[in-house]
This record gives sequence, C-alpha cells and structure tokens, in this order.
Amino acid sequence: MTRAPVRIDAVMLEARASMLVKRSIKSESKRVGIELAIACMDLTTLEGKDTPDKVRGLCARGISPAPGVPSVAAICVYPNLVAGAVRAVAGSSVKIASVATAFPSGLSPLDIKLRETREAVEAGAHEIDMVIDRGLFLAGRYDDVFAEIVAVKDACGPAALKVILEAGELGSYQAVRRASDIALAAGADFIKTSTGKIGISSTPGIALVMCEAIRDHARETGRLAGLKLAGGIRTTKSALGYLAQYRYGGGAPNTTILDRTASLTSSGTVRIWGGSGESYEITLDGESTQSPFHFDRVAFAGPFALARQNDGRVWQSLDRGASWAEVQGPVGALAGAPSLVRSCTSVGCDLGDWYRVGWAPTAPAAILAPEPAASAPIVGGVPTPKLS
Repeated sequence: MTRAPVRIDAVMLEARASMLVKRSIKSESKRVGIELAIACMDLTTLEGKDTPDKVRGLCARGISPAPGVPSVAAICVYPNLVAGAVRAVAGSSVKIASVATAFPSGLSPLDIKLRETREAVEAGAHEIDMVIDRGLFLAGRYDDVFAEIVAVKDACGPAALKVILEAGELGSYQAVRRASDIALAAGADFIKTSTGKIGISSTPGIALVMCEAIRDHARETGRLAGLKLAGGIRTTKSALGYLAQYRYGGGAPNTTILDRTASLTSSGTVRIWGGSGESYEITLDGESTQSPFHFDRVAFAGPFALARQNDGRVWQSLDRGASWAEVQGPVGALAGAPSLVRSCTSVGCDLGDWYRVGWAPTAPAAILAPEPAASAPIVGGVPTPKLS
C-alpha cells in the first residue's frame, strides 16, 4: 500500500521550514506571487446558515475579487449548494468544490460518504474535498483509511479529489507524513492540511512534511499531486512564505509545479497563468518577466488546457501550459463558429456554440452545442450534448 514509515527529526524539520517561509522575495516579484496566491485560493463558505444567495455572492467575489485581480481557483460549498454555485460561475475559470464524506468529522458509514460524493459530482462539482476518518487512522487501521480513499476517488469520476488530513489532530509530524503517504498512494489529486475547523491547521512544519511526501511520491511513481493549505494563512506575507516553501522545499521533483495553473518550462523558469490568459515567468532567483505566451482566454483541467488568441486561433497544452500547439477549430457546418473557451474538464472543453471532445494530439471532434444548452446532461460540470 505505502512505503515504510519515514523517520522525521522534528527540530530539524521546523528549523528548515522556518528558513524556507522567511525566504526573501524580490519586490518586483511580490505582485506576481500575490496574484498566484489568489489564483490558488478556494473561497469557502461552510456554515449552517449558508444560503443560495450567500453562495451566489461568494461566486461573484471569486470571479472578480477586485479590479485587475485574477479569479480564485474555486468556490467550496456543501453538496446541496453545488448546483446553484455551478450556475453562478458559468462562463468563468472558477471551479466548484464540494466537501463530502461527513465533513468535518469524517464519521459516517462508507455508503453514505460515497452517495454524498456521487451526488455532489452529479450536481456539477469539479472537485471533492473529503476528510479522512481520524478515528481509523489513530487506531492504526491504515489499510481501512487507504481503502476508503480509494472508494471515494472512484466515486469522484471526472472530479478531482482533495484529501483533508486534519493534520492538527494527528499528533505528530510522523503521523502527518504517514497520512500523506496513504492518501497519495490511494490516488489523491491533492492533499490538504485541514478542514479549517480546528485550532491547529496549517503550519510551516506541517506544510513541509506534506511537500516532501508529494515530492517522494512523484519521484517513485511519476504522478504529481498538489498541496492545499487551509487555515492559518491570513496575510500576503504568510501566503508568499508558503509559496516560497513549496517552491524550494520539495513540493515536486525539481519543483516542477506550483499549482494547477503553473508549470516548469524547458528553460527552467516557472510559468504562472492568470485566469484571463496572461502569464509570467519566474526564475530560480525570483525575477519575473512577462511570458511570450499570452492568450485572450485560457481554461485548465488538470494537465490539459485550451486557449484562444484574439484573432480566433485555438491552442492546446497537454502539460499544464509548459508548451502549446495550435489545433484546428470547427469544420463543416460549424466552420467559423467562435471559440469562447468557457471551461474545460478531462472530457473536453465548452467553447460556447460548440464542444471540443477529447485531448488527443490530433484534432478531436467538434460537436454542435444543443439548444437549449440547459437541457443537456452535465459531465464534470460542463454541458455535454446528447448523442442519441
């Protein structure tokens, strides 16, 4: 299931973590770093008094936090509010995440957890935030924790899975590392520090342990997962410190990827994408420059991305935006249809009047959008035409 337990020297770990989060970031790079932190953010409302109106307001704020500020990565809500949130972010790059599996305790029968997960995905959730059963973990029932994550991952279908460890309840760095290893081996797309509902959530030491677990898993399997920090990050200084820690602390082999819209280029710089198609490149020394790639619109789905230039040309990336190839637009009866690049999933992209299905290097099928679009079934949060 997982590797042998990794021994951790807590004193050395905390000293290294503290050094990394205090790493200096040059002033000209701070703005780019702050924009990246915002673009990585999940705006969340998980209260008993949540209402559809409150969620719609949060979605509007996430799409446009302030003039000139990029959209956030996702809006996170309870499962019963997913459908309305999906409608509220339609046409934007913002995803909808849903907590599931008896959040925040993780204490309910597995069949209920799986049903809740499936219902959230069917309602259009792009990401599922599950929480591990800490009772099982602390009792040493690691195989049961692993099996539960595998089952939830399967229930997610096309949606990404973030596994919340609730690290502050696990008792030691050793336990956080073991829980990270279990979640990654079980197929987690992201590992997440906390529900944000307890006192100890994200600390430099916890984040570094999880970064190193991601790094080691990627080295062994070639599969790179993401890191999500929740709770305890209240200032831009703190956010920049955690970004520096992930950048230099081993979040990936050679720090390949910072977040879901950043990638390592062939020249060794990190390319960061904004929601409106702009990109910047950051060197190992912290210098930032405008990237030569600049699109009118870009949408990501894991490693896949589709972009449109203002002249209507469409480009595809299969490596999180590190490289791009021009792809053919619609032909035949659809020739000349505009490519709006509204949103993408692992299935393909919604481009307004037509759909681009698949991510093969060769041109995939272009399918006319149904009328009315709202009557189409939902797959991974993107309307898909009925093919009958």
